Amino acid sequence: MKNSISLSEKIKVIIMTNEDIVRSLTEVEGRTSDNTRRIEDCEQDIKGLKEQNQALYKMSASIDTLAQGMVSIKEDVKDIKSDQGEMKAEIVELKNVPTAQKAKVFDKAIGIIGSVAATGIIGFVLGQLFPKIFG
Repeated sequence: MKNSISLSEKIKVIIMTNEDIVRSLTEVEGRTSDNTRRIEDCEQDIKGLKEQNQALYKMSASIDTLAQGMVSIKEDVKDIKSDQGEMKAEIVELKNVPTAQKAKVFDKAIGIIGSVAATGIIGFVLGQLFPKIFG
């Protein structure tokens, strides 16, 4: 038995094959168009992500700058508090100057009064002991 295919059957196979090829090419072209559109969408998304990444980088740099400024401000506040403590001590010292001066004057007055009293007592005692000399 020979496998004989008639010419018309061969033509049908070839035609069907051509129709299959055309259908297949049409499907491939459709998928190619869809894939091209998807690739373009992906490229747009990547471009948007790059822009967002740049914006995030700028924000990060700004935050870093702010943080450095905060450290500087913190150090300045620390210095101001230190200076303020020194100024308070100086103010207390200045407030106490009149009190200290009054205390010195009072101490001198007490010293003078004590010296006068001691001299008087010594003079009286000497006058009593040696009336001819101090009398």
